[in-house]
Amino acid sequence: MKVRVLVSSNEQMNNAGVRIRYKRLQEQLKRFQVHMSISAIGDFSDPAKLEDDVYLLSKCYDVRSAVFIQNAKDLGKAIGVDLFDDYFSQKEDSRLGRYRIWLNNSIQLMDFVLTSTQTMRENIQDYLLDVPTLVVDDPAPEINLNDLSCLVERKIAEVQRERSIKLAWFGIGDNPRFPVGLRDLTAFSPKLAELRDTGHKVKLEILTNRRAMTSDVLSALKRLPVPYSIGQWSESAQQALLERSHACFIPVNAQSFSIVKSLNRAVSAMVSGNQVISAGYPLYEPLTDFIYRDPKKLVQDLSANSPLLRADTIKMLSDLLDARASAEREADRLCTFFRDALNKKSGSAGWSGTNDRTSSSRALIAMRSIRRLFSSNLGGEISDDAVRYGIIHGQDSPDRYYKFLRKAGTLSIGSPFQPAKSDFDVVFSFYKKTGYLRVFVETKVVERVDEPIRKKLIAGGNIKGKSYSWLWIDELLSETVRPHDASSFVQFMTYEYSMADLESALKRLFPEIECIISEHSLLPFYFSGCKRQKAAAIS
Repeated sequence: MKVRVLVSSNEQMNNAGVRIRYKRLQEQLKRFQVHMSISAIGDFSDPAKLEDDVYLLSKCYDVRSAVFIQNAKDLGKAIGVDLFDDYFSQKEDSRLGRYRIWLNNSIQLMDFVLTSTQTMRENIQDYLLDVPTLVVDDPAPEINLNDLSCLVERKIAEVQRERSIKLAWFGIGDNPRFPVGLRDLTAFSPKLAELRDTGHKVKLEILTNRRAMTSDVLSALKRLPVPYSIGQWSESAQQALLERSHACFIPVNAQSFSIVKSLNRAVSAMVSGNQVISAGYPLYEPLTDFIYRDPKKLVQDLSANSPLLRADTIKMLSDLLDARASAEREADRLCTFFRDALNKKSGSAGWSGTNDRTSSSRALIAMRSIRRLFSSNLGGEISDDAVRYGIIHGQDSPDRYYKFLRKAGTLSIGSPFQPAKSDFDVVFSFYKKTGYLRVFVETKVVERVDEPIRKKLIAGGNIKGKSYSWLWIDELLSETVRPHDASSFVQFMTYEYSMADLESALKRLFPEIECIISEHSLLPFYFSGCKRQKAAAIS
């Protein structure tokens, strides 16, 4: 069996989730004749490349996943998603509406779901329907009992001899949507004061990503009650830090995003011979026999030569990790789960594209609100007889996805809200003199326009050196998209209805095309599918 994990970018290949979660499983899965590969989704725009049996999406919440999911379904591949970040349960948070819409609709095409913790599964239970779901713990690294025992004893002796504690904090220091990471460190800094007040010299060393080192955060760090240094995170830098540190401070706040996290940070610290101090939400309760909540107790135990992690408790730690996070056991469970998914597909001919629940759905997919609809025969160059997607690029549609979408055989459509960064097959543009909307169709796709409409096209348009034919949108709709000179507030309030107008116009132009809206705006645009309202009703 061949399994392909698809991540959002080549940069993501090196993050902790990929490194700990998937790369540790790869070798173990080989024992069960399962070959797992990890690739960026951008490398798989061509359906002809889909040669694996199972595809697993990891943090791919954009228009590319919408196209990929249907390609995989059309080819009879098993497709699933791995969810280990909770962007879905905060139903009162308008910023995350696009993620909830993505999961609520894309789940209907999934053959399976993986989550990293039971809490994550519980948080998204309302979305899961009857889709098979498996909790896969992040695998722990292998432990050499003798080596770890010697390392722990050396660190204990250093603390006793020097009466100093080298403390570490490591990891991603920020999140665009939640106050985490370094903000947790500063919020729980009174615990550092407690450690300082024991009389031991404390030096904190911080490793984090460069993006997290904002002026506000760096200013807050200056108020930490202990001396500290800060450096840029890398895998090798983290390993070196953990080898020279005596303890790690890992505070956790109680927001839903944080409480679904795995145990891997504490595990990484302990298998490198570090004591662990935690504060806030008891995320690491399953490891409670090795977790300090009171810094003073840590110093007392170190002075008494009996910290929670010591030579005679290493075997207990190894047994605990084996019971909770054995890479071999998780690989065995995952292999069985994948085989069940494949067996279900092979025994349900016609499921793809014919299931009433999925074929009638209108899905909104993406990092910023994308509409997923259904079609077939995707891929290749644009041809007269191919039925494929039309991608409507909204106010903020990433230009970097353009090449992927072109290779996937989609029709590119520029909305009037989209700065013309790319060459589109179809362009909606406001006429400056009147504010009314025109639609331009590039010459090479004119033959695909529905014949009655094609006869109305006026030749002579030119955009970026390419020839287009055009017509007023009034020829296609009884209502029109709102004038371009409307206030930002009116544009925001009417955006959904304007995009619905565009979609209706496109259905007149290309009846065989199904549309996907690509929108990455930070504004909480929604595409609920409700009927369009009269302009006067919302002006």
